[in-house]
Amino acid sequence: MKYIKSLFSLTSIKFKLLLALVLITCIPTLILGYIGYLKYTEVLKNKFLKSQEVNIIQMSSIIDYYTQNIYKFTQEVLYDNSIYNFYKTLIDRNDDPELFNYIFKKDFEGYLNSLLLSRNDINLIAFNFSENNSLFYVSRENERIDSSDVCVIYQKAKKTDGKPIIYVKPINKLYSDVYIGRIVYDRNTLDEIGLLIVKMNLNKLYDSITTLKIKNYDAIAFAYRDKLIYVNFLNSTNSTDLEDLIVNKHKFELTSNFKNNYYFVKSDVPISGWTCYMFFSKKFLLNEINLVSKTLFFLFIITVLLSLLLINYIYLDITSPINQLIRYMKKVENGEMQIKIESNRKDEFGYLISSFNRMTEKINHLINQVYKARLIAKDAQIKALQAQINPHFLFNTLDVINWKAKFLGAEEISEMITALATLLEYSINREDSTLVSLQRELEYIDSYIFLVCKRNNHLKNLNFIKDVKNNDLLNFKIPFMTLQPIIENCIKHAFDSNIKEPTILLEIEEYNNKLIIKVKDNGKGIEPEKLSYISSRLHKMPDFSEKDGCGIGLLNVHRRLRLLFGNQYRLLINSTVGSGTEIVLVIPK
Repeated sequence: MKYIKSLFSLTSIKFKLLLALVLITCIPTLILGYIGYLKYTEVLKNKFLKSQEVNIIQMSSIIDYYTQNIYKFTQEVLYDNSIYNFYKTLIDRNDDPELFNYIFKKDFEGYLNSLLLSRNDINLIAFNFSENNSLFYVSRENERIDSSDVCVIYQKAKKTDGKPIIYVKPINKLYSDVYIGRIVYDRNTLDEIGLLIVKMNLNKLYDSITTLKIKNYDAIAFAYRDKLIYVNFLNSTNSTDLEDLIVNKHKFELTSNFKNNYYFVKSDVPISGWTCYMFFSKKFLLNEINLVSKTLFFLFIITVLLSLLLINYIYLDITSPINQLIRYMKKVENGEMQIKIESNRKDEFGYLISSFNRMTEKINHLINQVYKARLIAKDAQIKALQAQINPHFLFNTLDVINWKAKFLGAEEISEMITALATLLEYSINREDSTLVSLQRELEYIDSYIFLVCKRNNHLKNLNFIKDVKNNDLLNFKIPFMTLQPIIENCIKHAFDSNIKEPTILLEIEEYNNKLIIKVKDNGKGIEPEKLSYISSRLHKMPDFSEKDGCGIGLLNVHRRLRLLFGNQYRLLINSTVGSGTEIVLVIPK
């Protein structure tokens, strides 16, 4: 094996491609061609059978309609009072028995005959009274019904609680008579009156099926469970072998390939229990199959010739970009970084060349980034010195202004300056801490709201209510400037000059070892479409940057809390237009 590997590694790519052509193209093509020939034969057969399924389904629909219509007829007989009146006359008879029987037989058979003449889909209708086991029937063409058949039908119908049953009586090995029977009960006492039997007119059914004008079949057969009802051969001169197969195999043991090469399709009629079959000879497929086999062989020859012609082109197409990459990689090894391979390829080699170009570009970018990072670090040192100087100067100046205002008796100005100093001190965050106590955050909020009310005339009556359920919660650490963006959203978007008594309620409580912060307002609320958009943004939680324009707004607060506390943190927004908005923060302790 090692010798073969070493020998194979010494051969050229062109030889390997030729070998691959033989092993991967020629031999598999022969195998697949043969398999394809077999599969195509099967597919062609299935395609033909599928095309015949429409006909067989239509036949099933006709049978289903036919039997359901007779079921309906037997049900309509039960709705007629005549049958019950005859039964009452029978059990209440007081006249001479012979005279009564003669008159009753004449009247009742006249009633049955009227039912028979109203239908052309039945050949016989019979009724057997349970009172005296007397059987009455009328039929077309003097057909008779045996008492033994009546007994069998009665035993079957007795088990169905008044529902119709089908009874098939074989006439010969291919044809049968079909009866439908049902028990009739008294509508008041539910006592058994008798047995209603009708015999289907199969000729009418067959006439309906012939209207479909089905062609290209060898035989049609109908069966009910294990009994053949009807078989029709299109070509009667060659039907002997098919007849034997149908008779011997019809009990749901039919295969798709008989010894005489017959195919079939079948369809079950679930309600009536019938099964329809259509049989087709296989010989009509042979000509098309032979044509396909010749076509496959011709395609094989063409495939081999085209493969030989294209193998040289493929060889050059593979080796050319590889050699080009090798040349440029040597330039990179020598320190030449400002290079780029021009290529319009969209295949794997194109991706490889694009990756090489991105790699060299990334290396150049990283080199420049390191240089810029050093400049930024120096600039940060200068800004840090400025940050240490400017706050001291600013706070000292504000303190002087504050005392001047107090000296002049301007208490309101003094309060505003004090609040402004609190805001600036908190915003600058001289402790340089990412987490602050809830107490400090609330102090900042108080100063912020005080200044906002002074600055905006329509908010001068703003009522800010803080409801902290437990003072120990004031020591809980939360991210710097968590509540201010939420309060700012309330002031900016919830209230306008139409809100006479603007109110913001801040509730803080602990539940299940979690800090629950609720910010409620009585403002104008958020439209459903906008609320859905905000919820979608919160769910996606994009990676914000300064270019996003989000600053330290609600989305940025959500992002910081999610990164800090993980999936246990929740932010919920509930809003009703015209009633206000509620924002709930759930922060794990």
